[in-house]
Amino acid sequence: MDRQSCSWVVERIIQVSIKNGFRTQADWDKYFSMNRAIENGTIGEWALQSATNENVTNDMTDEPEQQQQHTTKQANTEYFGDMPINDAPKSRGRQKAKEMPLVNYLNCANKDIVIDIIRKFISKYDTAAEQALTYYALNELGLLTDIGSAKEYATALIIQFDGVGGIKSESSYRQAIHLLTTTQHVMKNGVNRMCVMLNGDSCQTLLSELKAELAEAVNR
Repeated sequence: MDRQSCSWVVERIIQVSIKNGFRTQADWDKYFSMNRAIENGTIGEWALQSATNENVTNDMTDEPEQQQQHTTKQANTEYFGDMPINDAPKSRGRQKAKEMPLVNYLNCANKDIVIDIIRKFISKYDTAAEQALTYYALNELGLLTDIGSAKEYATALIIQFDGVGGIKSESSYRQAIHLLTTTQHVMKNGVNRMCVMLNGDSCQTLLSELKAELAEAVNR
């Protein structure tokens, strides 16, 4: 196929993906800039700049949200099933999120065993996204109580496992909990497709294994 025909096909793919909501213009801009960085051998610089730009964008969008006085709690909170995953900005005067170890939030008898399982999991899996799966495993099994936000869970995790190798920052866990609910190109049923990252094969395998181990522990 000649270059002109290839260009037309790529243009149509991009138009359809944007029109149907699979990707935004910003997504494509980021994709092509990443490819250029790979070709030019500047992927490190690109990643740093991309992360910086994203943080700046988040900071700029946080301020207007804090000024909205009539936004409901539901509108400010994102959910995966019935679980809140968005760390919505808190209005002035609202009580500060609690800072307690994870064990204080557990709703089961064998708390020490559950904590030991979580410790082994975060020691085995190094990325924040993998470690953030503990949030969903505990929630889906009904083992967490009174967790108000992703930020509160991240803080509890850090306090509980302070000094454990591989532990991440509060912001890393908070962002990872949200990332797991976003649509990404991941393997789903053995096919690379757009779907919620948490529902991809890799995450589901780890999540199922962790839930099975936790369920066995609490049912002893």
